[in-house]
Amino acid sequence: MKRIILVLFVALFCEAAFAQDNSAPKRSSFYVNADLGANLTSLNRNSYDGTGFGFVGEVSLGMLIKEAATLQGSFGFYTIDGDYDLPKQYDKYGKKVREINALVVVGGFGTTVFPFSRSQNPFLHGTFFGAKALMGLSFISDPTIVILGNHRSDDLVMGIDLELGKDWEISERFYMGIGIRWRYLGIVDSDGENYHEDYDSNGNHINSLQVLFRINRK
Repeated sequence: MKRIILVLFVALFCEAAFAQDNSAPKRSSFYVNADLGANLTSLNRNSYDGTGFGFVGEVSLGMLIKEAATLQGSFGFYTIDGDYDLPKQYDKYGKKVREINALVVVGGFGTTVFPFSRSQNPFLHGTFFGAKALMGLSFISDPTIVILGNHRSDDLVMGIDLELGKDWEISERFYMGIGIRWRYLGIVDSDGENYHEDYDSNGNHINSLQVLFRINRK
């Protein structure tokens, strides 16, 4: 009988704690997030296609609203090291003509949504979706630039990114997590005209898939 009473007491206590957690008021707070990871990138520049790998770093600052969504600004970078897919006749210019050596620096504004922030389901809790509009600069080489004797060209880039991931709570305010991000940037020349109109029907672009480790304060 004592065991039955103890089990009932524990069950009632857990039920009360669960109800209290769900009824707790949602709060708003300062939000900061730092990302570090790796990327796989495909790009087209001046009709040259190539692929490469690199590193990603980004910091975001903003407000978490009612534990459900953030409004945030971000600043970050990523590198691209790889090769262009060129025919054999380019071999006469040396190995460097094939090399992709790029740095992309971008700032943006967007939101991260936590649709299951109040869920007790351990799989759903911490899941997030994010989206941002981006603008920045790319410092990138291509075969034409190398043949002409230059190292890199700087171009304006504009685009978006979409992200999906999950955070795990490590303290009352701090979380660690992982994210998968798709980022698309169109390359725009200094006159504000997209290279799409001048060179290639596909347009000049940088298309990146990024895997990120993240830590944030909510």
